Amino acid sequence: MNNTKPLLIINCSDLKKLGVHTAYDLYQGKIFSLINSNCRDIREYADVLILSAKHGLITADAQIAHYNLEMPNIGTVEMNEFINTHKKSATALLKEKLTKGRDCYVCLTLKYQHAFDHLTENGLKTRFKGLNYLYVSRNCGGIGYMRGRVKGIVNAIVNKSCIKPVIFRSGVANADEAIGYLSAGCNIGTSLAYFESKPFLPYFISNSLKSQYSFIDNGVITAMNKGENVTPNDVFANYKNIIDRLTVEQASRLSVVVPDDMLFPTKSLKVVTDHAKAIIALANRCQVMIVVHKCGNVVNHATNMLEALNYHPNITLGVPSRLSIDTGFEGLNKIHPRLSLSDIERLLEMKVPIKPNSKVKRPVWRRVHFLGLCEKSGQAYMDRLNLAAQYDYMTPHFDTCRTPALIGNEKKSNLLGTKLLRLSKNMIEHNRVVNDVCFKSHDIDSEWDEPVIYEAMTELLNRSVSAYLHNWNAIFKGTALAFTASEQSSYMSMNEDDAIVELDDLLCRIDPAFLTQKAKPHFWMKFCERKHESISVERRIAALCKAMIGDKKPVPVMLPVEFNHTLPQPLQGQPFYLPELKYIQ
Repeated sequence: MNNTKPLLIINCSDLKKLGVHTAYDLYQGKIFSLINSNCRDIREYADVLILSAKHGLITADAQIAHYNLEMPNIGTVEMNEFINTHKKSATALLKEKLTKGRDCYVCLTLKYQHAFDHLTENGLKTRFKGLNYLYVSRNCGGIGYMRGRVKGIVNAIVNKSCIKPVIFRSGVANADEAIGYLSAGCNIGTSLAYFESKPFLPYFISNSLKSQYSFIDNGVITAMNKGENVTPNDVFANYKNIIDRLTVEQASRLSVVVPDDMLFPTKSLKVVTDHAKAIIALANRCQVMIVVHKCGNVVNHATNMLEALNYHPNITLGVPSRLSIDTGFEGLNKIHPRLSLSDIERLLEMKVPIKPNSKVKRPVWRRVHFLGLCEKSGQAYMDRLNLAAQYDYMTPHFDTCRTPALIGNEKKSNLLGTKLLRLSKNMIEHNRVVNDVCFKSHDIDSEWDEPVIYEAMTELLNRSVSAYLHNWNAIFKGTALAFTASEQSSYMSMNEDDAIVELDDLLCRIDPAFLTQKAKPHFWMKFCERKHESISVERRIAALCKAMIGDKKPVPVMLPVEFNHTLPQPLQGQPFYLPELKYIQ
């Protein structure tokens, strides 16, 4: 038994084979036929449980005979008797099957779902919480929708290895963020609100689109918070200007966000209807995102916007996914924009005929983008990733602004990026020192004139015998001069003054040229001058890149020529920037 396989729970069917068979082979209903037509044998990919009107919850391989019994109606004595009869065995079976980290799909018709809810209401809460992903089909619109959901589940299970999310590091507003993320091979997102004051941003976006994806937010909220008035006409004109400078291939990788209103969906609809021509023109060239905010009926709202665009085939569904947003508006404080999973599913289910009066339908969305979520967002991310896959969106887009979560106060914060920020200071300065001509040329003749190495060694010895021994072994690692553990213990047990005298005598007997050669790299800081010091922008680039890149090597980022003078001073005049990360441990 493989408890790492996904768990699929379905109900029995009226149509059955005669005789005795495994439960899965006995049932011949439409859902079973649908599963079999979309998968060679679902049991190779999933652990299947079946809720039977006679036997309760059973495994797919349970041997059972043909029977003729239906699930009782909801609210009847017979339904209560069914629940009481089978609750204990169902709970025991699920305790065995609901293992931590597993995916679980529950797709039952109404009466069976009611029974399942009551069969599992006690003793399984912790088990369900420990799952990697739990999907329960509810509010299904009919057998057609149920068939669609089951087919999507089967495809998601069988093709799980094909799920390849596209994750954006959004909110990029500065050169250090752009270079740090791009050098780590990240997809980046930014806002039109930053373009006027940061003219180098369009260049970085354009450059990234040669191999990565990028997206640009409309910047309306940012502008409003600054007291600026930005109209939809301004937004669409700016989008067009940006796309006009891109190749066809670059433009196809760019996502742009239609101006939206999270508080008043009718205003979002008005923007779409009033500017349908401009939106369609953009959708013919790039990926256009329409954000569907909370409202009375998200499907009706989405339908109205899509109808205004003649159901253009290149529209991305934008799904608000942040738990809360500080609006900055007086008296309003925070709002909670995250769409529920049920609303998301209703939107993903939307289809339209491929042509008028055709019975063949296609999804209304080309792709789906979850705004305000990434792989660090825990269960909310996993739920949406898997739900998207059930509807064949195998490359769903996600974005979050990662910089604030990575980097805080450089001196006090313990965030990952801030720790790397502090480490990057030594890394950058080390690389500059060891490549400096003064450091490279410092040899025994230089040491006779200015004994940098010898003084560093004696200073360390007089400060701490323990530290001296540790550094000595680091310098002479792999040579006969390295102290054994017993030798170190012997020195540590001596009177400190006696140990200093003896160790200083040993130091004086080392060949000066050999000492200089071995110890110079260890004491590189003694050669550090003002010209070698790193500045904030360099440290941030290195820290952001290292936080994102893992074990990969950074890639060089080309710097703009036209707007080179607008970059931070240390970046000006350089054709490209390549963070050096090998000394960040």
